[in-house]
Amino acid sequence: MRSRQRRRAYNCRYLSYEIPPTRPGDEPKHLKLPLIKIEVASETESIGTVALIDSGSTSSFLPREIALDILRLPITHRDLPVEGAGGKFLCDIVKAKEITLIKGVIPIHTYSDWFTYIPKEPIELPYAVLGRDTIFSNFEITFRENEHRFVLK
Repeated sequence: MRSRQRRRAYNCRYLSYEIPPTRPGDEPKHLKLPLIKIEVASETESIGTVALIDSGSTSSFLPREIALDILRLPITHRDLPVEGAGGKFLCDIVKAKEITLIKGVIPIHTYSDWFTYIPKEPIELPYAVLGRDTIFSNFEITFRENEHRFVLK
């Protein structure tokens, strides 16, 4: 008889994200998004930030400033065309030593030798994006939009 292994479920709240005003005198907008804390590490540095869990994205992305300016991640591929909701753009691929997903202060999963895209041009990418190539390969994800929650199982 085969025993069933129970998978741990992590109930996570959406995190608030502030969009700066576009015109003087306007108030900033506050959104609640399925963001998760992550820590990205190179061979010598690490940084904590947040990442959007994006069910519509095939690939994962890291802001260029984090990947190159802070972590100095090695570029493994250059000038790859990518198409997203904002249109077509060029990306490089970098390799991080690891990325760790964090709920509260508890590490829940680590990816080693993580390859991710970084946009070539400075575009507005205020957080990392975890697409189907990363988090969706290890977790069943349920978005509870009305409750501003998601479940990783």
